[in-house]
Amino acid sequence: MISIYANQSFAKTKVMIDVSMIIISLSLSVIFSLTDMSVGIGTIIAAMSVGTIVKIMNMVYARISGREANLKKM
Repeated sequence: MISIYANQSFAKTKVMIDVSMIIISLSLSVIFSLTDMSVGIGTIIAAMSVGTIVKIMNMVYARISGREANLKKM
């Protein structure tokens, strides 16, 4: 829904939202607990790669089927 309202691709919107959630989590972690960081490297890698993987899968689907996946209906 956010990608539709922002008129951006789903993959780009997914990465932006995931990265913003990591920044919020890190900020809250620093504010409330100076010793324990709540975000691991796996979370950061996943946030950066899931949107990219969706974009690649959409390109593969478009090549195989001859049409783009309509992510607005999902």
